Amino acid sequence: MSDVTTALKDGAAIGELESRHKISWLDGFAFAAPVATNLFISLGYMVGVMGSLTAIALCVVLAGVAYLQNKIFSEMASMFPDRSGGVPIFISEGFDRYAAWIGPTASIAYWMGWAFVPALVGVSIGTILTSQFLPSAGFALFAGTAYEMSTATLIGIGVVVAGAVLTLSGISVAAAVSKGVGLVFVPILLLLALAPVFASGFDWSNLTNKLDWSSQSLSTVCVWAYLATWGLYATEICAAFTPEYRNGPKDARRAMTSSTAFLISAFVFVPLSAVGLAGETALAENPATYYSLIVELAYGDFAWFVTLVVSAALFVITVSALADSSRTLYGMSEQRRIIGLFKALNGKGEPINAIVGTTFLNLLLVVFLKNPVSLLIASNVGYLAALTLAVVAFLLLRRDRPHQGRPIRLPDRWTSVALGIVIFNVLLLTFGASNPQLTYSGSYGDVLFGLAVPMAGYLLYVFRPRVAQ
Repeated sequence: MSDVTTALKDGAAIGELESRHKISWLDGFAFAAPVATNLFISLGYMVGVMGSLTAIALCVVLAGVAYLQNKIFSEMASMFPDRSGGVPIFISEGFDRYAAWIGPTASIAYWMGWAFVPALVGVSIGTILTSQFLPSAGFALFAGTAYEMSTATLIGIGVVVAGAVLTLSGISVAAAVSKGVGLVFVPILLLLALAPVFASGFDWSNLTNKLDWSSQSLSTVCVWAYLATWGLYATEICAAFTPEYRNGPKDARRAMTSSTAFLISAFVFVPLSAVGLAGETALAENPATYYSLIVELAYGDFAWFVTLVVSAALFVITVSALADSSRTLYGMSEQRRIIGLFKALNGKGEPINAIVGTTFLNLLLVVFLKNPVSLLIASNVGYLAALTLAVVAFLLLRRDRPHQGRPIRLPDRWTSVALGIVIFNVLLLTFGASNPQLTYSGSYGDVLFGLAVPMAGYLLYVFRPRVAQ
């Protein structure tokens, strides 16, 4: 336990994150920008189901809502500049006077949205690397059993462990790695977007809409929008690091705004380039690796390098997810809203118990996860509900604390914008959770699992006095 400390350092209060005021808004951008790798996780499936025009339009709409949502979160971040955790803190502050249990329950719901990401990303990296460099690899541990671990699974385990080690090394180290990867990843996306300039054969007729806009089609759009919210709303992660920015809420706002603008650009120009050159079928059949087709058409035998860069960007998401989810548990534990186990810090000022516990969970998921779509459906139930409650908290705080300091204060008309976002998110959540069968392999069991996990937050809140004793 020598690396665990809640001792005073430089006059900081016990339990305070020791890494505060060490990162800039560019670091926040670097943590959020790799979310654009969702281009190689879910976009291909969306194009196959609804056509590229509809998929691109849907992503732009979601990114636009994310931008408005982040503006609202910027104001709340400025109200609580010394509070780590972001969205869960906003919910707790808004709902405490009405029902104190909502905060801890929503915190676990939000935590679930980020905590399962390392497993999903680890498996994705394993699949991408195996497809590019080891296409004929047949090695597997415990072959033929329920515990079979393929080469991709073993790579996924390594990714999760490496992500945990880097996260435990401190926010400054993690931010430096994220910026280094971003310096390569952003130009790669630019090259993909500009591929038609260097390759012949771009055809606008490849861009289509496959929906007839019947009620069934609208339900399909809502379900896939529900699944895509994590990838496009995830720039809110920048708010979680508010106490750690050099300029606090101002840096949080800059990071959220810039990363959202980057996502909108990426989700418009990369799919346009890819579909125009290779067609919608290529994306639907190769959702994780279609970029290699585009690279070969435009730049020659360069796909191996792009594969390494995309994998590195996905790895940064693992670090971001562990950093954000652990701060959620830390923030709630520090405020005594759940058990105090998760407020222990290591020598680098990182919530060690929260990181280690989340890592162990992800290692289990990598080994036993058979259906990534099911996990995405389950985790999005809590994640989207938590973000929606955070926007409701904005409305409550405007009414209940009109005179509290807000260095970043939006005009009064933003209460109407917030209400519109709540309605929009509730519609997505309702359609998405009630129609999981419209995805490739979702089920109502996934939705029930997504509803059950947040109840752990309620139990942690109820039993925290006994655990403390």
